[in-house]
Amino acid sequence: MNTRTALFPLLLGAALVSTSAHSHPEGHGEEDKPFASTCLQLANPQRYEVDTAYPEIKALKARCDAEKNATPTKRKKAASAKTKSDH
Repeated sequence: MNTRTALFPLLLGAALVSTSAHSHPEGHGEEDKPFASTCLQLANPQRYEVDTAYPEIKALKARCDAEKNATPTKRKKAASAKTKSDH
């Protein structure tokens, strides 16, 4: 009887420890990445979160794509308007 009384808490403790030894659902693979907030950061998916499932990232991607696809004449007009307003 003494052996059974000593063995039960030992087995209960071992069972509790073994359940906590399992990996957590996220795993150990990736750390939380900060959200990209600039077009330059959006181009670096290894360091920043660039998943377009997030509305912030989707809006940033749309803005960056629009800037990238802007015609060179629009860029020149914007640059010349800026220099004219500076003078």
